[in-house]
Amino acid sequence: MKYIWGSLLAGILSLGFVNAFIIRFGRAADFFVIFHIILTLALLYRYKPGLREILIFAFLARVALMYWDVYFRNVLMIPHSGLDDGMFFSFAEQVSRDLSLLWQNIRGGYFSKIIGTMFSLTGVSAVLGRYINVLLGLSVVIVVHKITVLLRLKPSSRKTVLYFSSFLPNSIMLSAVFLREIFPTFFVAVSLYFFIRWFYKPRNQDMVLSLVMLAFASMFHSGVIGIFVGYAFAFLFYKHRIRRFRLSPRTVLSFIILAATAYLAATVFAEQLFGQFINADIYQTANYRFGESTYLVNLQINSLWQFLLYTPIKMLYFLIAPMPWDWRGGADIFTFVMDSTLYLYVSVMLFRNRKLFGQRKPLITAIMLMLFGAVVIFGVGVNNTGTAIRHRQKLIPIFLVSMGILIDRSSNARFNSASYQHRVYPNDTGTSPGGNELR
Repeated sequence: MKYIWGSLLAGILSLGFVNAFIIRFGRAADFFVIFHIILTLALLYRYKPGLREILIFAFLARVALMYWDVYFRNVLMIPHSGLDDGMFFSFAEQVSRDLSLLWQNIRGGYFSKIIGTMFSLTGVSAVLGRYINVLLGLSVVIVVHKITVLLRLKPSSRKTVLYFSSFLPNSIMLSAVFLREIFPTFFVAVSLYFFIRWFYKPRNQDMVLSLVMLAFASMFHSGVIGIFVGYAFAFLFYKHRIRRFRLSPRTVLSFIILAATAYLAATVFAEQLFGQFINADIYQTANYRFGESTYLVNLQINSLWQFLLYTPIKMLYFLIAPMPWDWRGGADIFTFVMDSTLYLYVSVMLFRNRKLFGQRKPLITAIMLMLFGAVVIFGVGVNNTGTAIRHRQKLIPIFLVSMGILIDRSSNARFNSASYQHRVYPNDTGTSPGGNELR
């Protein structure tokens, strides 16, 4: 993955040099994308058989949809395309012409600013702008697979998760259009990877990196900050030596680190992290309705008791909309079957089996708290099926990892046996397994 991104960065800088000092060729960025696609395919071919074929097809599916969105959208518009993407592209183009906009509040936020800065070097390119999302989508697939390797899931369980992360229709589409959803999804995946590394072995650098990656995700959409609920609980109360949640001196140190982080977030980075919630009326947000796919139209929240009563309903709708009684046609049925059912299955099975996960029970507890914190925030703020589909994509790495653990448990009849304990924790210190199993 590092070679893929390293070569992309080198190409962007080279385009910037050529455009600045030699000649500005408007289609150079488009030709560079073709070259980089070929290079990426060659790099993916280096992965071990069985894995490389899936990664190559996952990549090509996203590339194909990217080109369709650029050149054939007049034939058939990809879902999620044709609305906010045009606005984001317009502001990115403005940033490329005037970098002073980097210090101003603009639509699309950091997404428009990052792509706009790139355009200032390479020239404006609808293909290159989308290609960044394609590579981020591929990177999410690879990071989720690395997490399943880290967890020592059975090969069959890992492959199932790999297929889902590679070919979920919504994930492919949001990796191919000019929207910002895949940026926070990527950072959530990397944050979860470092968190699970910390769960195996308490290294401060992994804890810090998990929080930093979550902060980056929050810069693109502040709703994902709800994941911090699960992180905080684990950092404060998980005791690695006994693999249980307990109070200990380590939790005091963790509390100091978390308090310092929270202080910086609330003072120095408040606008960047929580800009979408500052000065917002929570009841007004909960009652806001917009769009044809609006749900719970008659549900109004005007008091704390109503908020507590109706929030679980809004959380449920956020996770599995469109509900069958709200279906408007084949597209809604397809979305429910190919997207909503995954979130429904994982949520129900995690709750039903929360006491049956053996050595992984503390990790599952932390994951459930991550999901709860994020779904509360998104559930309250979202009242539209289309928006819900896009926002819950940001949590897909956590759901996919949870699904892998569920599948692994159900396929292992000796879940609480010594062999299971050895497979999950290869030694008494809880050291995580080596990274070479990915390739």
